[in-house]
Amino acid sequence: EVTFEVDGNALSVSTGRGMNIAVIQSGLLESFQVFDTHAAGSEALVTFIQSLSSGKLVACGALDDAMGNLSSAAKNALKTCGATLIDSISYRGSYALIGVKDGPALAEQAFPNGQMAFVSADYIS
Repeated sequence: EVTFEVDGNALSVSTGRGMNIAVIQSGLLESFQVFDTHAAGSEALVTFIQSLSSGKLVACGALDDAMGNLSSAAKNALKTCGATLIDSISYRGSYALIGVKDGPALAEQAFPNGQMAFVSADYIS
């Protein structure tokens, strides 16, 4: 399960297999996309992240398996949002990131299969 919360309130999004990415602006959901990177969603993920302007708050969570076809380009795109642990994601591993486009990770976790990743961060935009 992947859930996204802002100020304790769950965002109304439909998550799916792969990388789930929410873009938050002023405490509100600006956009949300699911990229099935287990199958073939890496190129779309790269395009989506490249389209974000610098300073955007990005929350990312893996569901089921996100690494099956997670390309190097997709990992590099996530690194532009502050990801530092994305290279360590494993098959059916847990991964969560709160980062800033062209900035640092505010919080990030990666765990092998069977462990839950949970991150939280304070951010004023």
